[in-house]
Amino acid sequence: GIPGTDTNITQYRMAAPNQQSTYEKNERIVNAEINKIEEHHLKQGPTIDRISVSVVIGQKLSAAEIAQIENSVAATVGTVPERGDRIAVLSREFFIEEPVDIPSEKVSFPWKWALLVGVISLSLFGGLYYLARRRKQERISSVDLLVGDTMEQTAAVEELSPEEQKRRERQEFIEQLAKENPGNVVALLRTWMAED
Repeated sequence: GIPGTDTNITQYRMAAPNQQSTYEKNERIVNAEINKIEEHHLKQGPTIDRISVSVVIGQKLSAAEIAQIENSVAATVGTVPERGDRIAVLSREFFIEEPVDIPSEKVSFPWKWALLVGVISLSLFGGLYYLARRRKQERISSVDLLVGDTMEQTAAVEELSPEEQKRRERQEFIEQLAKENPGNVVALLRTWMAED
């Protein structure tokens, strides 16, 4: 066949609105090389025997309004009366159940309760924060007291031997010397290390 898209698409021929037509296409391919015969029969597409349309409208209409709706639907669908096409329009009020009025209570946001809960939770968190800070400060101050007081307390509690007392005095003298003249202490330590 002819290559291309047009030959691959099946094309149906449609009849005019008030006419009957038929369409048939036959194609036979004989391939003598492989003893094979291919036959393709293309007949006219589906035919419409009859159209039936019904329209239901939910209110009472007059006969003139029903006739207008029938004509509008017939023109839209493309009915042919000779073929037996029918259009039915039903005009009836639908049964609609009346909604029952249930007195609704006005539900408003409980601002008073929300405010009360907010104040209580804020004061609770504030109190917990205050206690946590206070405990932290007490720990820090107790650590400072313990570090500074341990030497004095141990000296007061224990009676030191004369050797221990001399050693403490030397240590205090060295600490005082290091605070007053740190450069001399560094030079002294360097010479000691150089001698070793």
